[in-house]
Amino acid sequence: MYMSPKRGENDFSWLMTPAYLIELMEKNDLNLFEKYQQKTILSNIEKNNLARLIITAVLSENYRLELPRNAMFYLCQVITNVFPKEDTSVYYTPQCGSLVPHSKGKLYHAYHLFRGKLREQGYLERTKPGPRKRRRYNDY
Repeated sequence: MYMSPKRGENDFSWLMTPAYLIELMEKNDLNLFEKYQQKTILSNIEKNNLARLIITAVLSENYRLELPRNAMFYLCQVITNVFPKEDTSVYYTPQCGSLVPHSKGKLYHAYHLFRGKLREQGYLERTKPGPRKRRRYNDY
């Protein structure tokens, strides 16, 4: 079953399983299932298609669902279970101070593009930014 009612704090197996991802790839005509059967490395376009397929499947059940960083890590693990030669950092790299100033990756971008389209169509309301905090440079 795709969505499970039991949800643990760090258990995201209800989002997607490797078996469900394989089933999705078999149903969709994106050549991903053939790559899975051949056990070859995906091209950049195929990686983008895979990320879009996963995000669309996850958010189609509940488009208001917000995916925290641990959910993104879990989805990366699902990808590497199906495609062992894939690098998880291609699909999600979290924010890490000044080294990585903002999160990035194919799953991250597909998620935000999908939610942006939902906002354009009026399914999600736009969030208003709060008041900006002024930085104080008294210590300098």
